[in-house]
Amino acid sequence: MTELKKKLASKISAALTAGFPGAAIPSVDEIKEMFEYPPEAGMGELSFPCFKLSRALRCAPPKIAQTLSENFEGDAEIARAETVGGYFNLFVESRAFAARVCGDVYVKGAKYGSPMCGEGKTVVFDYSSPNVAKPFHIGHLGTTVIGHSLKLIHEFAGYDCIGINYLGDWGTQFGKLIVAYRTW
Repeated sequence: MTELKKKLASKISAALTAGFPGAAIPSVDEIKEMFEYPPEAGMGELSFPCFKLSRALRCAPPKIAQTLSENFEGDAEIARAETVGGYFNLFVESRAFAARVCGDVYVKGAKYGSPMCGEGKTVVFDYSSPNVAKPFHIGHLGTTVIGHSLKLIHEFAGYDCIGINYLGDWGTQFGKLIVAYRTW
């Protein structure tokens, strides 16, 4: 859905530019973040609320939605678009959408869905770091599993991950053991 939103955001940007020449149009990334999911299935798969644009365009939201409807160029993945009040609702053509997604999955394989936002960045994960002078307990397992899960998620996003399990905090316990040994 992210790719579809990006494509639709550029088409909405072009429609706004055509409908409101000279106006301050938000960037494609800002438009992409404005999309909402309608509360009912009969209202489409994606909805673009025009309320946030009314101040910048100096126009009522229903008029902005109508202008979008008039200037919006269709797409193979969009079955239809309609205006409802201040909303511009989009209905997705499921076959075209599924064909594109299946093609992407085939090409990207196991990396499908990865945002790759962490390329060139390093993250260090500290796991449970058990105290070697005390018995292990279930808390060590939980934090180790959570730490490793986070590491796998970050690796999928492209980060270079380093996992550390520091065996530390020896001081007090070993001091007590030495005193106990010498005393008894």
